[in-house]
Amino acid sequence: MTKRLTSFFVCSVMLISMLNLAAADDESHRSCRILVDWDEEISVSEGGEYDSSILHRYRTVFDPPFSNGSSPIVSEVAVNHIRNGANILTTMDVSSISAGGEVDVTLTTTPEFGDAISISVTTTDSSCSRALEITNWNQPIMDHEVTRETDWSMSGVDGSQGISFDGRGWQKRTGEVLESNELGNGSLFLDFLNGTEGAIISLDLDSIWLNETYFSTDLIQQDFEMLGSGWISLGVNPDPDSNAQIQADIDDARVLRSFSDGKITERISLGGTGWISLNEGSNDSEQGAFGQIELFHYEIWDENGFRRLYDVQLEANASVRLSAAGDGFSFDLDELIFREKWEEGVRTDQFTRLYGSGDFDFVASDEYPYIEVNGTIPIFHLQSEGGETITDTVIVDGTYNGDASGSFGQVREIVESGVFSNSSGTLFEANKIRNEYWLNVSTTPLGPIEQEIEAEHNLTYEYVVPQEDWANRTIRLTYVEDNGTEEELPENSPVILQADAPDAQSIFSNHISRETGLCPSVFDIGDQLKLIGNKNLKLHIHVSEIEEGIVDGHAVEIAIWNGTYADLSLASGSTINEGVLSGLLDKVTRQVSMGIGEIGNQQEISFIENQFVDRVLSPSVISSSENTPLALADVPNAFAFREGILTTEGGLAHLEVDIFDFDTDAISISVDLSEIGLGVIPLS
Repeated sequence: MTKRLTSFFVCSVMLISMLNLAAADDESHRSCRILVDWDEEISVSEGGEYDSSILHRYRTVFDPPFSNGSSPIVSEVAVNHIRNGANILTTMDVSSISAGGEVDVTLTTTPEFGDAISISVTTTDSSCSRALEITNWNQPIMDHEVTRETDWSMSGVDGSQGISFDGRGWQKRTGEVLESNELGNGSLFLDFLNGTEGAIISLDLDSIWLNETYFSTDLIQQDFEMLGSGWISLGVNPDPDSNAQIQADIDDARVLRSFSDGKITERISLGGTGWISLNEGSNDSEQGAFGQIELFHYEIWDENGFRRLYDVQLEANASVRLSAAGDGFSFDLDELIFREKWEEGVRTDQFTRLYGSGDFDFVASDEYPYIEVNGTIPIFHLQSEGGETITDTVIVDGTYNGDASGSFGQVREIVESGVFSNSSGTLFEANKIRNEYWLNVSTTPLGPIEQEIEAEHNLTYEYVVPQEDWANRTIRLTYVEDNGTEEELPENSPVILQADAPDAQSIFSNHISRETGLCPSVFDIGDQLKLIGNKNLKLHIHVSEIEEGIVDGHAVEIAIWNGTYADLSLASGSTINEGVLSGLLDKVTRQVSMGIGEIGNQQEISFIENQFVDRVLSPSVISSSENTPLALADVPNAFAFREGILTTEGGLAHLEVDIFDFDTDAISISVDLSEIGLGVIPLS
């Protein structure tokens, strides 16, 4: 029994010793990796403005990981941050800490496009290094040209803004300049209504073109142009007692949004035909006017929050609806013309003309006493130019028959234009308008009736200032009666007002843009960083996998990533992770909800997009595995002196080399002539 226990004890000790040796051997072969761990650092200026920058940090992780609260013992951390060929780091710019089983390295420098960063970490049991080239998100450093398929949509949660796109994209880099274009079709919906004023625009877009130009990481030019057709609903309320509604079919629509030199320019031009309603007039109404638009033109031009151009033109005909004695009738307006144009904040054109005539016939009373009314409107003519009334003429002549008969009429016309005083004695130019109404009675019904039918005659002269933008425009009234005249001078008339220039209203309050920012061109599993280049669309990225993928027939390594935006909106995709296209998005899906505008007055915007690389136009070789090494051509004398020999008597000699370059991507050829004391010589 004792021998068995002794044997068991000896075996146990040997087993434990072997396990300890194995663990020690495993730890002696511990490996490490350096991961990107960039975050956002917020600073506040003396003026209270917030600014963000990259928190430049790296993590060193170990395999197997440290346990039981132990951490690596760092013996050396070496970092270079190369910009324009020089190391911009000093010893004060680098700090490191070993805690939690990892080593964190933080740099005070901020990465810029084209920088090269190298880091090496050495501990007592492992060492690792990493080299990074810094680029902008989805913008490879090397020259390239690719096309992509894209579909996206953007809309306001409240339905006030919306646009969809389905098309192809093109991207090309030449040096520090990157150009990006997208061309396709889609739709646009804009709601500029403020109550009952403003416009709603809905367009089917046959062409959508988005062009962007970057220099390094800066967006220096963006043009967004849309062409198509659709409809517009436009509301105009010049005063509480009048309104106009326009419903037009748009056959020529052009929308442009441009950003250049820090300035935003937005232009809309719409042309078409449709219908107009004045004062709620319709085919079934008893008031207002309703007619067909023969010409409709609407154009605006906003630049940096200022409306440089506002141009509206309307030509139509309409039927005017009137109501009398419970019945309705109408007459025709042969001309309904409206023009208003503002340039650089100044009204340069205003013209309104309503001209027409017609007959009317209606039953004023179909019970006792029965009365039928007939009449004519020989002329109806209202016209203004340059914001001033020049014609105000209405003539009505009619008769009524039945149980009672007689005639009636109205004459309203400008009989004089001159200078007249108001209630305070101030002189104003005004139109003297004759407004006369009469009712003559020829016969009356026999027997009692509920209302007397009496002859009536009213003649009033109205003195009205011509400026249509002013308020309380009537400065004097003269009532003409049988026994003389009576004057009335309204108080506080006129009220002098200036015409209000139209305000700029942004089509889209921010650039049509996606997340952007600085990042490494090549990722590793576990890398994480925050893209902060677009302050309205910051994206936190985590790289989860590295795998082989196919991009337009090219076998390349790709990095799989997923990301979250500030409000937990999502994005996911993959980037090419090797070669000249490293850093280019291969595929991406975005589902974003975000607030646009100033704090306290933000609009909620929803953005959904799917995008993938379609073709690689250049270069033809995008990874080292695809490249065929250069070789001497399989021809006689592929490597020879033109003169046949290399002379030493002061003569000239030309070395000629024929090479086979399958991929046509040779950059330079050199020859090593060190054995004859000439060193390495580049060939032309």
